[in-house]
Amino acid sequence: MTAFWPFALLLGAGAAAFVLFPLVRTSMLRGSADGRDASLRRASNLAIYEDRLAEIRADQDSGAIAADEAAALEAELARSLLRDAEPEGDGDAGATAASATEGRGLLYGAALAAPLLAVVLYADWGFSLGALADLSLAEDVQGLAAAERGEETGGGEMRELAVRLAARLEAEPDDLDGWFLLGRTRLQLGEFEAAGAAFGEVAARAPESPVPRVFQAQALYMADDRTLTARVRAIVDAVLTIDPQQPIMLELLAMDAFQNRRFPEAADLFARVLAGGVEDEARRRFLEDSLARARGLAGLPPAPAPGTVAADGPSIAVSVELSPAALAELPPSAAVFVLARPVGGPRMPLAVKRLAPAASLAATLTVEDAMAPAMSLATADQVELVARLSRSGTAVPGPDDLEAVVGPLDAAAGPRVAVRLDPGASSGRLLEAGAGASAPPEPAAAEATGVAIPILVELADGLTPAPDASVFVFAREPGGPPMPLAVARLTAAELPTLVTLDDSMAMMPGRSLSGVGRVELVARITRSGGVVAAPGDFEGSAGPLEPTPGQRVVPLLIDRVVE
Repeated sequence: MTAFWPFALLLGAGAAAFVLFPLVRTSMLRGSADGRDASLRRASNLAIYEDRLAEIRADQDSGAIAADEAAALEAELARSLLRDAEPEGDGDAGATAASATEGRGLLYGAALAAPLLAVVLYADWGFSLGALADLSLAEDVQGLAAAERGEETGGGEMRELAVRLAARLEAEPDDLDGWFLLGRTRLQLGEFEAAGAAFGEVAARAPESPVPRVFQAQALYMADDRTLTARVRAIVDAVLTIDPQQPIMLELLAMDAFQNRRFPEAADLFARVLAGGVEDEARRRFLEDSLARARGLAGLPPAPAPGTVAADGPSIAVSVELSPAALAELPPSAAVFVLARPVGGPRMPLAVKRLAPAASLAATLTVEDAMAPAMSLATADQVELVARLSRSGTAVPGPDDLEAVVGPLDAAAGPRVAVRLDPGASSGRLLEAGAGASAPPEPAAAEATGVAIPILVELADGLTPAPDASVFVFAREPGGPPMPLAVARLTAAELPTLVTLDDSMAMMPGRSLSGVGRVELVARITRSGGVVAAPGDFEGSAGPLEPTPGQRVVPLLIDRVVE
């Protein structure tokens, strides 16, 4: 901006010189020509006078004219010479000179007025209506863009830009571009609270656009020490109402879920961001790594790479969920065995893995997991998958072990299987038959249409139940009978934890999650150990919601005391 005025003055001087040079040059040439013409005219008149005088005297000497007549002719010739010596047309010349002088004066004035007129037209206080300020704003945008690209810019320059913008916006508070630029400048300076306020000014004046709210949410998220506080969450929700797939807002939610150990929810959100397409390679790698970590910590199998159908060679991907009741009072020797064996053949496994018990586990059986090279997944056309929780830790089934079987399966197609082990009713199901495999026959209607609700149960700060206090997590029909549709029991020491309610947990035949349209979720910590709520118990609820297959994780916070 400081370079504008020197250039403007230089251009004004050039314009003045362009006008003045022809005038000065013409005046100089005209004066020189007039002097030469006068000298030539005087010399010519004198030569004519002398020639004519010599002729008169010759005629007098020859007697052609009398002396008095010659004297009269000489006198007339002298008067003619004097007339020729006087300036011709003094009145017209004076008028012409005056007119020329006046015209030159007008042009001189115009030449001098051009720079002054430019100042009046282009200054912010003139007729430009802020044109120079717009030029300054454009230069500021270029400087900020250079800073955001990581190019060297002085911190003093950025702060000067922020001060200049703030002063401008005091006079023009409805300048959306100015507010937005101020917000970006504050972000570069690390002044996150002030940046959020600037973006908030834009959002208040352009409520239909999600862009300023996206920047505001990021600024306030940084100001709140990278925490999804209530004010940040309100902005995120407002943006997602306008654009449900806004990637930056989904990423903020994913990072918050990951930081708070809600790994299944984080994995789902990271996957949604990636599904929308991420062009920046570094950011895509970060999201893919985050998704892999979230799935691993959630006990979920690795996400399949885009475009892949199955691993090389026969394989079976298995996810195993152990209910809180299954994990209760396990001896140190307990282990989970995941194995595949031929349908109708010998009982020796074709592939086997031994895992430590946990709420969620994942494993993939391949030919590398065979007990003998001659008997592997590659040697059987049809296999069945077995998941067993062994209390003794040995492969031989025991009377108190929990087991679920899924099959027949085509291992060559790379199927995916999910198993749940629970003392009430263990179950397993085929999630994906795999490439080129035909789906198995439809299971029973209750299993085909069943739903499962994953619930992340957490305890609010300030509530301190006894570690061995009973925790009941159940679903009930709003306005219906008080008996739960599904219930799970665990202890307060296990919180936070992920609990899944499904039709296998129904307390009464014919009344399950699949049989109602809406449910309410409740988590209660009881002091007495009884199911009925009593004063002093801790409780939280969520819903009502519609249970559907593929239900996303529902957060449920135990945050109040029963009166």
